[in-house]
Amino acid sequence: MKEIEKDWREEAAERFKEKQSKGRFKLGEGENTIRILPRVGSKKSQTPFFEYLVHREVGPNKRFVRCGKTLHGDGDCWLCDVKVPDLQNSGNPNKQKLAASLQAKEQFVVQVAAIDTDSGKMRGPFLWTVPTGGARSLSARLLQVLKSTKRDYIDKENGYNLTIERTGTGKMDTIYGQIVADEESSEVPEKILNQSKPFSISVVSGRSLAAFPVIHRITGDARYGRFAGQLEQFLRTQVEDRFWFTGAHVDLWPKDFEADSVWHAVEYWLTKYDETKDRECLKHAEADAWFAFLMWCPKQLPWVKNPMQTCHTEQENYLQYSNYCYNNRKYYCLDRLAQLTGQPLFRELCARVIQCGFWAQPTAGEWIGGMNEVKSDP
Repeated sequence: MKEIEKDWREEAAERFKEKQSKGRFKLGEGENTIRILPRVGSKKSQTPFFEYLVHREVGPNKRFVRCGKTLHGDGDCWLCDVKVPDLQNSGNPNKQKLAASLQAKEQFVVQVAAIDTDSGKMRGPFLWTVPTGGARSLSARLLQVLKSTKRDYIDKENGYNLTIERTGTGKMDTIYGQIVADEESSEVPEKILNQSKPFSISVVSGRSLAAFPVIHRITGDARYGRFAGQLEQFLRTQVEDRFWFTGAHVDLWPKDFEADSVWHAVEYWLTKYDETKDRECLKHAEADAWFAFLMWCPKQLPWVKNPMQTCHTEQENYLQYSNYCYNNRKYYCLDRLAQLTGQPLFRELCARVIQCGFWAQPTAGEWIGGMNEVKSDP
C-alpha cells in the first residue's frame, strides 16, 4: 500500500512540474543536464534545431511577433521593409531608438529532455529557446558540439546527455559554463520521443489562413496573394496528411494542438471553392470538417456537473471545457457545407452548435474587443 501511495505521489510531483514548465525549458542556476532530441515529423529535414527571426516590443502592448524574412533576408516583412526604415529616417532620436528595438532578432530553438535533479528521471519533451548572439553565444557553442562527426549526440538510442552550468539570473550577470557531454551514451525513453512535436509554422496563425486571400482581393497587392499561396502549400504538405492543426491562439507556440483550428482551414477551402469552383477545394473542406467532427467530445466527461454537447477541452497548454465557434465561423462553415454537399448531418451539426453556444464581441465600452461565449444545453 505504501508503494502504491509513493508511486502516485511521485507521478503527481512530475505532473506538477510539467504544468509549471508549460512545455518550455529554461536553464536554472547551477548544473543542468539535458538531451537534445531528434527532429520528428519532417520529410525534408532532420536538423534538430530551428532558426527564425522575431521582432520584440511591437506596438503599444509590446508584442512578440515573427518576422516574415528568413535568416538570409529573403521574404517580405512590413516591419523590416517599411516601419523600421521610416523610424530610422525620421530624424527623431526617440523614433530612432524605437527602430533599434524593433530590429529583427534571431531565435534558435531545440526540443530537449531534462534530467530531473530530484528524481534523476528524464522528463520532457520541452521547447528550449537557446540564447543567441555572436560566436561565443550559447547557441553557437551548442552548434559546435552538435556538428561533431565523431559522436551522434542526438541519437535516440546511443546519444549523449549534455551538462551546462549557469551562474547568475539576470541579463547582465548570467554566465553559461562549458557544455560537457556524458562519457557514456544513453537511451531516450520512448514515451518522451512519442510526445515530441514537429517544428512547424502555425497552421492558421489566428485568422491568417482565411484572411490573407481576402486582403489580397481587396488590396490587389500581389505579396498577399503569394503569402496565401505559401500558407496553402504548407497546409497541403505539412498539415492535412498529418492531422495536426495548430495556431488558432497566436500566443501559443506551434506545438500546442488546437482541435478547432481546423475550422479556419475549412473556411479557407470553402472561400477558394466559391472563387474558383474547383471541386478539389470542396473535397478538402469536407474532409477537414469530417476530421473536426471526430475530435468532438465522444462522451460526456464524468467530472462535468452539467455536461454540454459539442464541447471539449481544446488546448493542451491550458485546459478548458468549451464550445469554441471561432467568431461564429464554425457554424457558418457547417451551413455552407450542408448547402454545397447536400449532407444533412452538416446542417444538423450547424443547428446544434448554434443551440449550444454563441460568440459575441463588445463594440463599445470598457470591454471593447473582448470575446464572450455563451453556452447552453437545450
